[in-house]
Amino acid sequence: MKTSSPPTAHPKAALLATCIRLQEDKAAISRSAMEDVQASANEHNGAMEDKFESFRENCQIQRDLFARQLDDALTALAVLHRIDVGNAPPPVVGLGTLIETDKGGRFFIAISLGPVPDPAGGAPWLVVSKASPIGQALVGRRVGEAFTFKGEQHLVKALG
Repeated sequence: MKTSSPPTAHPKAALLATCIRLQEDKAAISRSAMEDVQASANEHNGAMEDKFESFRENCQIQRDLFARQLDDALTALAVLHRIDVGNAPPPVVGLGTLIETDKGGRFFIAISLGPVPDPAGGAPWLVVSKASPIGQALVGRRVGEAFTFKGEQHLVKALG
């Protein structure tokens, strides 16, 4: 079965660059929040309270939360950097594939980012991971193949 041309005229590289920028922003926000909480804990001069309810303990818990968010953001960023933006459309859906369906769905298999504006000004792309429910339904499909998602039948129209 043949694969069609990429779903839109804009290069996949532009969409990928947008996703990378969004993910870098998430990482920067987490890093900044983590550093702010740590600085606040270091500056705290209050009297020691019950050690499990102290201000510093709460700051440490928050810092750890932001550190996990930063780690997740950096891990997702590494996935984005592994995506090949070669010109030839892939034969099957996998990491880095753009997909258009017969019901207007536009997907980019990468990381879970949700809707991302189309750099070319078209309808947004839904950026999903391979592990997401829709990602699992799409991975391995070819142009012309049907898949079921949420009880509804869809058809893969184009890959890019």
